[in-house]
Amino acid sequence: MHRGPLAVLALALNLVGCSRAEAPKITPEAVKVVKISSAGAELEATLDAWNPNDETLRASSLTTNVSIGGKPDVARAHATKPLELPAKERLRVTVPITVEWVNQAALAELAATKQDAQYSVEGAVEMTAKSGKVSAPFRVEGRMTAAELAQATAPAVAPRATPDAGAATSTSAPAASASAAPKK
Repeated sequence: MHRGPLAVLALALNLVGCSRAEAPKITPEAVKVVKISSAGAELEATLDAWNPNDETLRASSLTTNVSIGGKPDVARAHATKPLELPAKERLRVTVPITVEWVNQAALAELAATKQDAQYSVEGAVEMTAKSGKVSAPFRVEGRMTAAELAQATAPAVAPRATPDAGAATSTSAPAASASAAPKK
């Protein structure tokens, strides 16, 4: 069967239009601790991102595996701001990340040593484009200080009640307060 030049051109354009998006290159540059509590942590990750595609990529999900002190699955991380990478651009972005502690026992063991602990966050950002979905893997490593581990395992401090003007003086001890997390 002989195909005319228009049929061949249409087939070629169709194949080009169906090409899958290429995974962006995402390189973590820095992680800053904003806040640590017994519930989790708030971080800011600075990333260098390159989108080699002819179309914008948008993050649709984030999966992570957080290990601390060699203990796997201690926490889960969630990006709290949508990430969008314009076509054929390299940019530096700061992404807020919320960390939820999921293994308090492991954190308590690490805090009891009163030593710093290495952490690693391995994961992937799934990106969507008109031509489909691609996954961009990443790995971040760092060190959690002994003070940060202590903050992560400290009981939550309830706000002190203000006595009424006519109430008797309280005999309970004042609540202890945790010091602020050192900024990195």
